[in-house]
Amino acid sequence: MKFTDGKFRILILSDIHTPDEMPIWTENFIRYAMESEKPDLVVLLGDNVGGSYEGVTKGKNIIAIKKIVSLLGGTAFAAVFGNHDHEGLPFMSETEAKRFHVSLYKEAENCLMKEGDYSLNLKDSKGEKDIFSLYFIDSGTYAKEGGYAYVSPSQLQWYKEECDRNGKLPSYLFQHIILPEVYDLMHESKMPKKGYTKGQCIRGKRFYKFKDETLISGRMNEGPCPPDINGGQFDALKEKNCTMACFFGHDHTNNFVCDCKG
Repeated sequence: MKFTDGKFRILILSDIHTPDEMPIWTENFIRYAMESEKPDLVVLLGDNVGGSYEGVTKGKNIIAIKKIVSLLGGTAFAAVFGNHDHEGLPFMSETEAKRFHVSLYKEAENCLMKEGDYSLNLKDSKGEKDIFSLYFIDSGTYAKEGGYAYVSPSQLQWYKEECDRNGKLPSYLFQHIILPEVYDLMHESKMPKKGYTKGQCIRGKRFYKFKDETLISGRMNEGPCPPDINGGQFDALKEKNCTMACFFGHDHTNNFVCDCKG
């Protein structure tokens, strides 16, 4: 993959949650997004299929993934997993279910997804030199300590080593579950207030509003759902100092862009 005239366009599709019969409004939305944006790469940001919805089966997983892929045409795509993708295959372990999904995605020639965590490099407009990296991390499902999962120390070590192998190129990172630091960017209130949104998970008894200096654009329509435990991922990002921005799914109705310590 390479830049064209200095540009590279990425379209993110997150939390599609499609069963085998994709709702027509979802299909139309994806078609419209593909046609209007004409992306160079599509990223499926997790919870791509129906997960544990009643009646989901292996066969329906196959149909759902093939449907999503068909809507992308021949456009290159990559994917990460959410906390629900594997749940429609209860007779498999989480690892087995994810491996099965990867095999389905990779039947498409335009699939760039790999098992586990991985990175992709983009070349300059001449196709001669790597100038940008994309990191794709499996943010997991649920933590054994409770709450949503956090990226493990071994995954953070992989990220650091991969940054070095890629020459610390400027980069973006994609994963499903947002980081706990999102709540550091907000005012907190014990009582409901105008403009404040109820938190979720361990913050479910408080109300939150972004600080003016941290919110760049967009809105928070529901309280974000990060892990209850901070696994140190943000610190790892700051340490390597090559990832410019991170993109998350998981929270279905939020579209905010924020600055967190640069």
